Amino acid sequence: MTLVQFREYRDYVQNRQEANNAIMALLAGSQLANHVLHLTRGSEMQLSQIFPAVPHIKRFNLRTDRAQQFLGEAEEHLCAMAVPYVLAIHEDLLMTMLKMLARDGHMTMRRADDAKSHNMHSTFESVTGHTIPAASVKQFHLLRFMRNCLIHAAGTANQALVGHVASLDAPTIQGWETLTGHPLMGSVTVGRKVSFKQGDLIASLAVTKRIAEECNSALVGKISRQTWADHVLREFQADGGSSQANDCLRKVKGIARFYYRALQLTEQELQDAIARA
Repeated sequence: MTLVQFREYRDYVQNRQEANNAIMALLAGSQLANHVLHLTRGSEMQLSQIFPAVPHIKRFNLRTDRAQQFLGEAEEHLCAMAVPYVLAIHEDLLMTMLKMLARDGHMTMRRADDAKSHNMHSTFESVTGHTIPAASVKQFHLLRFMRNCLIHAAGTANQALVGHVASLDAPTIQGWETLTGHPLMGSVTVGRKVSFKQGDLIASLAVTKRIAEECNSALVGKISRQTWADHVLREFQADGGSSQANDCLRKVKGIARFYYRALQLTEQELQDAIARA
């Protein structure tokens, strides 16, 4: 798959990595803390008395047994916070890609601005003519409906989630269960609690990564080479460079060679971008 490492895409990859590292650190940390507290089992002392040097311990000032109960349940709460964050990072990238297509004349900027999480993939497909793997899109919407239940339905399943689960085909379900490591909630009913597990977080990272790479690859052939060359120049300018500087072409060529290698932009195309600036 041919990918272009343009600035916004690199930011997206970095944000995903930072989110993944942070939440995995918190998940591991909660279990490490739980393990350490086994050593204090039976104590009647508060945590601030046992671990006075730990920052913010007074905000979690419980007895060992009660603290272990909370730490044992931490995974669900941490994943419930992390999955919406991963989806938000992905949505921001897709909106950026739609605006890139708009700047290249493939759609109006208003249409790009009006796109939402429920239709941004279908909008991308209709504009580019590229079909994103259907299973990945359906899995994204499963995560989206779960997130919506968390935010708008007090964490319980609504009819939109129930209907979406019922509409999923066997390959999509099998792919989901492979990613998450647990069965899909096929028996979910309206009003039932929607829980998030580590497998759901892993699925959110995997599904959004695949869709992002598919969309990135689709941009390679859809966006004009002139617009790509202009994008390289804008990246140079965003770092404080001037199109009037003597070494402008050399630095722009360096950016194109390092991050936009897949496009094989020529020196003439980059010179033309500088002349248009």
